[in-house]
Amino acid sequence: FGMLYFGDHSERFGSFGHSMITLFAVLNGDVIRETFMDLIPFYPTICQIYLYSFVCLFIYVVLNVFIAIVEESFFATRAKARSLEMFARQTRQEEESQGPSPAAPSGVRPRAVVSAS
Repeated sequence: FGMLYFGDHSERFGSFGHSMITLFAVLNGDVIRETFMDLIPFYPTICQIYLYSFVCLFIYVVLNVFIAIVEESFFATRAKARSLEMFARQTRQEEESQGPSPAAPSGVRPRAVVSAS
């Protein structure tokens, strides 16, 4: 739209490549004022609607993608933590239900029998 509508009056929108570079720079906040000043003498209302809607739309899209990534990571981590808690709880219950083992207490090794011949 920008290339077709503004291309005749602004070199920033003269070709598809220039349009993409200009819009990318606008999204980064580099040339917002310069782009507005370049287009306002020819299309004061349309350029404001076009650039404001473009910036708002893409900022919301990027923000929503970021939120979706963070949310997915949070839920995956929470599910993993819950499964580890359940595993630890089951392991503890199994150990408690078996009672103390007749073997030597942990950390104590039985002595080797040495015969004197």
